Amino acid sequence: MVTVKNGDELAIMLTKALQIEEGIESVVQWEAYVSAKNYGFRKIIFDMFLESEKNKSMIEEMLIKVKITGTHKMRTLKPHVVDFSGRQDQEVMDELYHVEILMLNTYTLIHESLMGVDLDHIIDPQDQGFFLTTLSTLISNGEEHAAMASTHRGSVHRIR
Repeated sequence: MVTVKNGDELAIMLTKALQIEEGIESVVQWEAYVSAKNYGFRKIIFDMFLESEKNKSMIEEMLIKVKITGTHKMRTLKPHVVDFSGRQDQEVMDELYHVEILMLNTYTLIHESLMGVDLDHIIDPQDQGFFLTTLSTLISNGEEHAAMASTHRGSVHRIR
């Protein structure tokens, strides 16, 4: 298991998670929302979209708590293009599920990378509780989103 060596590495990982939230998840959720034909699907996606916006704020708050030695310029993700035209709601939810699993894996791996690390060198002791609780909330949200999308997934078999 890979562990975080310093605050700079943790800040980079959190920034990448934020980029995925903004550059992939938000785009896929919005396109799914616009493409959904069924009100029930649209409501689920809307709820996920609102929670994802809160997730972005939580990551930004976490980033403030990390001890870093300087500023880091990172390449931004290429704009993610999503086209759900001609797809059924279940197919859209399947794609959304894969994105939710990506986010869940990202938060889980960040959490695992902190196991066995002396957090005092990375996050001030008074901020560690907030940081770890927030990370656990992000993981929990990811699990909920994946479960919501998973229950509405399906496959459509097409004939050539």
